[in-house]
Amino acid sequence: MFCWYQPVVCIFWVEIGKRMGIHDIPETPEEMRIWARAYKQEHMMPDPNNKGVAIYTTEESLYFVLKAFGIRKWIEGSTIYMLDEPIRVAMMYIHTPSPRQSAQPWHKHFAVLSTLKSTAFIQRWLMLPRSNSNYGFPIKFELTRNNDGSVSRRMHSNKYRVQPWCESMSKTVPGKAWDMFLVLVNWHSHVHNPLLRHDGYKLDEMGPLAMENKANEEVLKAVAEL
Repeated sequence: MFCWYQPVVCIFWVEIGKRMGIHDIPETPEEMRIWARAYKQEHMMPDPNNKGVAIYTTEESLYFVLKAFGIRKWIEGSTIYMLDEPIRVAMMYIHTPSPRQSAQPWHKHFAVLSTLKSTAFIQRWLMLPRSNSNYGFPIKFELTRNNDGSVSRRMHSNKYRVQPWCESMSKTVPGKAWDMFLVLVNWHSHVHNPLLRHDGYKLDEMGPLAMENKANEEVLKAVAEL
């Protein structure tokens, strides 16, 4: 890691916090870590809502993993190893017999730690520098346009999870076949369709569908101030 990376990240989030009205954020990486740790200890408490988030996030992330032979169950249990104790306790994680127990079989610890360490070693020492800094999650600078050529306020995601929300519908036969293939192999749960907002999204409409058309002007005003 470059020596300037942590200070730059710290400065970035301090500035974001100030614009959100948070003014007691420490301005050095070490002080911020201490501040964040104290905040977790004070505010991270077990809550059913947190448990719901944990279950949904796990199912979303591991949707494509096979359930056969206990593969998904094994990987779900391994995720406990990657959670900090305060986070796991606050999420009331369902795969532990007790909220205060984090013990997992030694082979899960070994498998997860070996995978992370091996990946870190390969990325640091055995891979050439990226030829394209816009590789993993490409930023597309082309604006979406309406049929008449005017700029549209609606946007589409570049990366999709299990449910392909706000993905433009394929118009070619190969494209439609590929979409069906992704559903067949469990990469997506549905072929994109109008119910998943295939025409894109607007910033002020994001959130629960029941709130889609509420407080839109307030959202845009807050964005402008931010």
